[in-house]
Amino acid sequence: MFFPGRAEGIGVTFDPNLFDRFPESLKLLSFGDGILAKLLDAVGDPAIAQETGRVLRCATVGDHEQRGYFAIREGHTAEVLTLASLRDALGAPSGIADLDRPRREALEKFLSDVRETWRRDREIENARKHGMRLALEEQGR
Repeated sequence: MFFPGRAEGIGVTFDPNLFDRFPESLKLLSFGDGILAKLLDAVGDPAIAQETGRVLRCATVGDHEQRGYFAIREGHTAEVLTLASLRDALGAPSGIADLDRPRREALEKFLSDVRETWRRDREIENARKHGMRLALEEQGR
């Protein structure tokens, strides 16, 4: 990052883990930091179009972190799986005035995927525990 009046750039990050790995060459940005304020001042306001594509991001936080992206197209929800489909979704009109129904559809799809992932994880963990128990029983014989 370069600022007028400085000869060299400043390496900055918002990621504390990255900062911990390279504290001698990075500056950790946080609110109240003068460099962050300068950075935010240098960034222009976002351009808001009247009718642009819509993308919904769903995420879980915790032991089983997952995220999914969904585009709203012609009144329906479609999962965004590639960068090309994301670019397409961001540049295309959604074709719907009421976004609540497609958002609910996307959330239901995402939650269904999350439940399925958790179910598979439990099955794998149970199979692992069962295998360990059988191995211990075999060793005890």
